[in-house]
Amino acid sequence: MCGARVTPSQRISGLSTAIGRHIQSGIPTMLTGVAKEKSWASSEAARHSMQANRSRDTEPELQVRHELFRHGLRYRVAYRALPHSLRTVDIAFPGQRIAVLIDGCFWHSCPDHLRTPSTHADFWATKLEATKRRDQETSQMLAANGWLVLRFWEHEDPIEVSRRIEQAVAEAKTPIDPSKTVRPNP
Repeated sequence: MCGARVTPSQRISGLSTAIGRHIQSGIPTMLTGVAKEKSWASSEAARHSMQANRSRDTEPELQVRHELFRHGLRYRVAYRALPHSLRTVDIAFPGQRIAVLIDGCFWHSCPDHLRTPSTHADFWATKLEATKRRDQETSQMLAANGWLVLRFWEHEDPIEVSRRIEQAVAEAKTPIDPSKTVRPNP
């Protein structure tokens, strides 16, 4: 059939047949999505809820950023402060080497608000414990690279959080007394 013309209706018919065969094969694609029986979530509602979780620009983070900006502070968002690492900090002041992380109560295991899920309890216990370890490791790595790490919970008052951040930035901007500078021996 080299050089034969295909009409639009033949093209649509051929595509429909191919798509139908592909769907029957059970192979997930962008067209078919992942089959529901293969989902990792305990329910469709849980799956949608988890997919809606954001890694940046959360409401508590936006409230704090709004306050900081309103007071004239400029910062970086989702900043990679560690060389050779994909980990980011929520708000960064690179000039002062201040890293701000606003942790969600569920994902980061807030001692006041964490309610461990009863469904798949073992899975969640392992996952949340791993997140706590990663948080500690990230804080240690940042501190080892000369960053001041400020961690806050999402339930903390954004005005108070921004006040504490502003105070840390102001202290970091204070000129260092040269007479107190320690210089290594040559």
